[in-house]
Amino acid sequence: MVTKVRGSFHKFEDTAHLNSTDLAKSTGKVVIKPESINTGVEQRDHHLRTNDFLDVPELPRQHVPHRQDRGEVRH
Repeated sequence: MVTKVRGSFHKFEDTAHLNSTDLAKSTGKVVIKPESINTGVEQRDHHLRTNDFLDVPELPRQHVPHRQDRGEVRH
């Protein structure tokens, strides 16, 4: 069963380099630290950290890709 759950990551790094002349040349990067996930239910958070989902032991830092559409940088 899959359900929608709200939560957040409390530890992350982000950078953005905006090109004011040509926004399509702007770049951005977000790196989350998945051990910091918090959904408000510790048992669920523990399960999300396992290799069933985020695999924190193997992937302690996860890169979130961005995309560019019509000159906008979106995460």
